[in-house]
Amino acid sequence: LANVADVSLAELVKALKEQNFSGMRKWVADNGNDDPVRLYRKIYDSLYDIMDKSTIPNAVLILARYQYQAAFCADQELNLTACLTEIMVECSFK
Repeated sequence: LANVADVSLAELVKALKEQNFSGMRKWVADNGNDDPVRLYRKIYDSLYDIMDKSTIPNAVLILARYQYQAAFCADQELNLTACLTEIMVECSFK
């Protein structure tokens, strides 16, 4: 797998924008096994580039909750998929 710093979010953002759950799940399966803290941070750092400003606060709250849960969950892929599903449903993209 690619280093998390090198993971491209373009495919993920496209899936989220299109509300393509299968595409998002494929991205998570391919990239979700990396360090969860760095992965959530990379998504957080990209919010201003990919989302409407009015939904960024909601995305931050979602990311923070799931990043915290990542420390305790048994399945990181399931946790990340749940996080991104919530972002897909609750947030608007540019």
